[in-house]
Amino acid sequence: MADDVLFESSETGSLPDEGEKESYPRQQMSNKQLVQAKNDAKVFRELYTTLTKKAILAYEACGKVNSIIRLKTDLAALALYVVPRRIC
Repeated sequence: MADDVLFESSETGSLPDEGEKESYPRQQMSNKQLVQAKNDAKVFRELYTTLTKKAILAYEACGKVNSIIRLKTDLAALALYVVPRRIC
């Protein structure tokens, strides 16, 4: 019946054994810009826009015009996105 198995896990497989736990603690995010962006939507939007514009300039510099399309589409969608406001 072992021949019927297509994939078989091994001791050196990528998935840990059920009894095995992580031996190291998960690291916290240390980049202050990313932490601030994670906590504030306005900061996130500004960081995202700045990095996307830099990527567009880099793609333009090396002539990758087709790669720019998705980035410009994302910026256009972000510009059109309006956060609903509460009317009191």
